[in-house]
Parts: sequence; structure tokens; C-alpha cells
Amino acid sequence: MNVSSRKRATYLNIAAVVALRATVIGAAIAANLGSVMAAPAPVGTTMYFIGGSASEIPICSRCEVSLPASGTSTLGSTMNTSNLQLSPNVAIVASDLTVHVDTPPGGTRTRLFVIVVRGDTTGLRCTVSGSNDTCHSGAQTYAIPANSLILMDAANIDQAPATRFQFSWRASVK
Repeated sequence: MNVSSRKRATYLNIAAVVALRATVIGAAIAANLGSVMAAPAPVGTTMYFIGGSASEIPICSRCEVSLPASGTSTLGSTMNTSNLQLSPNVAIVASDLTVHVDTPPGGTRTRLFVIVVRGDTTGLRCTVSGSNDTCHSGAQTYAIPANSLILMDAANIDQAPATRFQFSWRASVK
């Protein structure tokens, strides 16, 4: 066997081993996913973590902006229907909201962040104040009915400076 033939044979052997491993690993993953996907999540089981970010919340006094409860988007008014997202077709409980701002509000200024069903006034909330750059919702929970329109509301209190922010929260089956 000449050098060229040996190289070709070696390449074919390596390719066959890689293909065999991919098939075996793929079958194992598919089998595991099949068993996970076949059974519904029991009540109280965490469904997913949801997160998002905004490019820049403006500086203003006592104003509110909205963005989708997950992902990134252009900020809009709280009446901006393009920022509404539909919750799952099952009641969920929102918890564990955490927010990070790139620029702390400073002084006595604050920013309030709320995951909320449109038209509700409570929601899952946290407040970033003074020199802090993070907040979390602590032990709060917030019930979100099935098929609800939800959004992230961000309020600027007392002219906190413009900032980018990131957030995440947990949704569990109610």
C-alpha cells in the first residue's frame, strides 16, 4: 500500500469512528430527551429561566418604559403592545427576579423593575437604589394566569441616569 492509499485509509477509519460515536451519542441523547419530553412536568417543577436585556433606559423623572418579559427589544411605553408576550397555556408562578444595571442610580435615586401581567398593578418587583447595581425579588412570588399578556416594566424615579440593564426570572408550574 502506497503512502497516498494509507493516508486515505486512515482518514476513512477516523471518519467512520467519528460517525459511529456521533450515532451512538445522538441515540443516547434522543432516548433521554424522549423520556423527558414524554412525561409532563409535575406541579411545582421549575419550567424555565427567562432573561433579557435593554440597551439603554433613558434619564427622566417618574417615567416608565416597557420591554418584553424575555429577550431583547426596543423600549416602549407601558402601553406599547409590541412588547407584550404571551405566557404559556398553563398558570405559572414567577419568582427570583434579579436585575443588574450598568450604571447605579446614585444618591437617593431608584429604578423599579416589575414583571407584570398587562393591566395588573402588583407584579414581581425589585428596586435598584443609590450606589447599588443589582436587586432581586427575595421571597416574592407572582401568579400569572395561563395565556396572559406579560411585560417587563422599568420605572425611573427621581432622574436616575441612563443605563443598560440585564434581568432574569424563574417561571414554575402553579
